[in-house]
Amino acid sequence: MITDGHRASRTLQKSTLCILSVVVLFQFSLLGQETKKHSVDFLSDQNDSINRANYPNLPIHELENIIVEAPDSLYLKNYYAAAYFVTRVYTYSQLMADFIEKYDADLAEIKRKSKRRKYMRRASRALKNEFEYDVKNMSRTRGRYLVKLIKRETGKSAFQLIAQYRGKPAAQIWYVMALTLGVDLKSDYQPELRDHLIEKVVVEIEQGRREALPRPAKTEEGRGIFGWRKRKKRRNS
Repeated sequence: MITDGHRASRTLQKSTLCILSVVVLFQFSLLGQETKKHSVDFLSDQNDSINRANYPNLPIHELENIIVEAPDSLYLKNYYAAAYFVTRVYTYSQLMADFIEKYDADLAEIKRKSKRRKYMRRASRALKNEFEYDVKNMSRTRGRYLVKLIKRETGKSAFQLIAQYRGKPAAQIWYVMALTLGVDLKSDYQPELRDHLIEKVVVEIEQGRREALPRPAKTEEGRGIFGWRKRKKRRNS
């Protein structure tokens, strides 16, 4: 229930705000007038910091016009989009690359075909358990960026990886389905050409100038594999 006292209080608050607004605007108006009143003559009309009145004999030399190129709005829009999506799928790509390279190294040591097939079935289940939920709920745009980063990290396209672990018929089915969603599983990675903004953001992350969103491994196998490539690199160095 609103009493007369509350109404009076609100009226007083509104009146006070109006008065303050008028005072502030009036002060800014006076400040502008003061600035005009006490303006001084500078060496140029670009607000140089040297007052001509203090240096009457200072020679004046006109410089040639210099063209300064700045990123256009489309470039900035594409760059910010790349930064947004790359930081959200970068850790996925790192973990996937750890899985793939670990499995490739293990398969290189297995000679018997029956054992290789058994190992690849187990590897396929592990990849499914680790990533299936996230990939199914991932937007198309994130999916496109993830496919690019997988190619960058492993040297293999998503199509090649599916064919390796699920067989070519399954890879072809997934390829056609992904195309209907606007994702090319055979997409190449061109860091010097069309993917230069993705590469720029990845380099910023690797140099510590930009932070990628964390995505900890969900499965026990994933927690054991995460960072496998870095550990291998340290062992070989």
